[in-house]
Amino acid sequence: EALAGESIRRIGEFASQQLANTGWPSACLGELSAPVNDAIACTGLRLVADFSPKGTLSDIRFGVDLRGLGWAFGFAGRLVEPLSSQLYVAHLEIGEALDGASGPPVSHTHTHPSVEHAVHAALGVTSSIAASSPAALDPGGSLPQIVFERPEDGIAAFFKPPGWEVDDDGKPPTGRRLSSFLQQSFPSSTVVRDGDHAFGMIHRLDLPSSGLILMGATYRGYYHLKWLLDTGRISREYVVLCHGWICPTLTEVDAPVHHISDKHAAQKTLTHQQRLGRSTVTEMGKPAQTFIRVLAHVRRGPWKLSLIICRIRTGRRHQIRTHLHHVGHPTVADGKYTRAQIFASDSRWCPRNFLHRQRLAFVDIAGKEHAVVEPLPGDLLAALCEVEVWGPSVVGARALAEWTDRGAEPRAWADYLALPVGEAAAPAGAPPHWAGLGQPAGSGRLSPSRGAKVEDLA
Repeated sequence: EALAGESIRRIGEFASQQLANTGWPSACLGELSAPVNDAIACTGLRLVADFSPKGTLSDIRFGVDLRGLGWAFGFAGRLVEPLSSQLYVAHLEIGEALDGASGPPVSHTHTHPSVEHAVHAALGVTSSIAASSPAALDPGGSLPQIVFERPEDGIAAFFKPPGWEVDDDGKPPTGRRLSSFLQQSFPSSTVVRDGDHAFGMIHRLDLPSSGLILMGATYRGYYHLKWLLDTGRISREYVVLCHGWICPTLTEVDAPVHHISDKHAAQKTLTHQQRLGRSTVTEMGKPAQTFIRVLAHVRRGPWKLSLIICRIRTGRRHQIRTHLHHVGHPTVADGKYTRAQIFASDSRWCPRNFLHRQRLAFVDIAGKEHAVVEPLPGDLLAALCEVEVWGPSVVGARALAEWTDRGAEPRAWADYLALPVGEAAAPAGAPPHWAGLGQPAGSGRLSPSRGAKVEDLA
């Protein structure tokens, strides 16, 4: 008790970074006890009350600490009032102070030539070549596109085609740079020219994948969205085609993910192809939770496949691809996480990794709910037309037809009907593929429960 009392007393003296560093591991380990929780919250409220942003580097660092604290309490399910609103308001004020130092609010330009110029610059294509040869501009026939904008809040969403890179890590780009596109689309915006703020992009999407990305066109919008992201208040939903018939009872993978950096010792155990930025499930990784809903068991020739939708609570690099590989169901046409022979076979009918972020749901600064959707791109739709439903599955047939026959717009996670176990391809009562990994066969989870439910992510 004396040791606990001394620890709590010391927490009261912590600066913001120490406070975030204390809350984060405690939340990850499920050891954020009530006394420690209260001590961290009280200290956080005191630091916020004494804070007055001026648009400086110290403000930016304080904002990172606030998000770290918000993540810890949110992950532990203890981000409640008044801590939640006070941390958010202080976070938003940082963005407003940075905007005050950089100029007036902006909205994206609707002048098509400037957007085309951005695309040309990112691709290194001259205007004359692009005008005469659209195929030379983008062999995949798809360009980034602003699909949602709320100028009064400084927030927007855009569609990222495959091959375009979220170039926010300071490394030489390996794909077409989304930062160039955004800088031309928002010519008056400062944040989209700020690499320390990821050029306004609040989350990543793998290079070969397609889908929606949220961004801030102002610092205020960026800080609003980053707070939502780091406290688990943005719903990110994906459609995926993966190998094998996933048992419908597998609804969640909760396994820590670690991205293997270029200098990591584990690189020596990987092939040259795998060394190019691969992630893995390991106890040294960061918490990662992926929710799965199996829609259909399908096949193409001898290959068994599953059509699923995924929803993530965390956003680790390659999280969905890593988790699916971990449970023995890598995504179709994934060159990093499947064997070379399988990848070569997949590539004959599917041109790229079959993973598409189809829906984002979030609230604006006034608290109004928004949902942005992006239908399955033509290349993946064509690949999906190559498969057929296994057996007499009514639910599976309807799910597949929703894309291939009707081309319906994506729906909310809760509106999709999961494949009943009785219609699954595997015999009734057969153990799921992941049951041999030391996990209970009937739980539907891949790790002990932290109490998270998919409904909590709405």
